Amino acid sequence: MIYFLHGEDTYRSREKLRGIIAEFRKRAGGVANIARIDAADTPEAVFSVGRTTSLFAAKELVAIERASEAGGEAERYLLEMLPRWQKDPAFTVGFWEVEADAKEKLTGALAKRAAKTQEFKPLTGAALGRWIAEAARLRSIRLAGEEQELLARKHSGDLWAISQELEKMR
Repeated sequence: MIYFLHGEDTYRSREKLRGIIAEFRKRAGGVANIARIDAADTPEAVFSVGRTTSLFAAKELVAIERASEAGGEAERYLLEMLPRWQKDPAFTVGFWEVEADAKEKLTGALAKRAAKTQEFKPLTGAALGRWIAEAARLRSIRLAGEEQELLARKHSGDLWAISQELEKMR
């Protein structure tokens, strides 16, 4: 199975990726073969993805971040492996990208082959207000409407900055 998470709102997309990993770990009952690779930093690491299986874990999850920045041989390898990974019930790969241009080979192929794709656009207006209210509630913080508006206005929807401000308040 292939997951494809992308979009400018990196806070929510990374949160979603962490959620996928946590759910995979929970379903595996503690015996999970999970790996994370930042393909932009270590493009050669993608060559080990999906080549071997664990003797102890029945299923495997690999999270590949910024694969579109790996380029060259790494990109060709990923493009070659996508059809196999798409069909393999014991192998799950989650791709995380900031931008996903359908015209680019890899991100275009991911958009077509992924079983689940989710785009994370920046939150604005009422959606941003709801997110701030929920994030405050989860941290047991009571915000007045003016405080919520101030956070939204001051940080222009940057959820990383808003979450840091909420942590300071807590």
